[in-house]
Amino acid sequence: KGVTSIWDRELQCLGNESSLTSCPTGAPSDPLCTHANDAGVTCTKYTGFRLVNGSTACDGRVEVEVLGTWGTLCDSHWDLLDAHVLCRHLGCGFAESVPGAGRFGRGTGPTWRESFHCDGTEAQLGQCPVTALGASPCSHDRDAAVICS
Repeated sequence: KGVTSIWDRELQCLGNESSLTSCPTGAPSDPLCTHANDAGVTCTKYTGFRLVNGSTACDGRVEVEVLGTWGTLCDSHWDLLDAHVLCRHLGCGFAESVPGAGRFGRGTGPTWRESFHCDGTEAQLGQCPVTALGASPCSHDRDAAVICS
């Protein structure tokens, strides 16, 4: 529950605003609204997922697009549950294995520091809890990979 004042206007955002305060507003909302009615939103910075350098569209090095930039993930923070979710998300069945040590070649661009914590039931990787690791990312010699069924 929030503790600050409640916005008394209905937001009518178009989707191109840079902040909520830039959205047009409508008529005042319900005057009986309390913090028990607070709304929330979950944002994701991940805009794409793909497998690269495999023999099919369903195996390869894992690449993640973050705000328009493609990068890789470190294999030490990539497991079979994460891979299952990615395979399903890409329409590639389930994960058979998660070969490490850059099996599908070295990626280019950044190695993202995120560590996904999927439980295997998520519909897409962007729904999994994530920890952004504080240490320097690993090199492209350790890019994460997956072989899907």
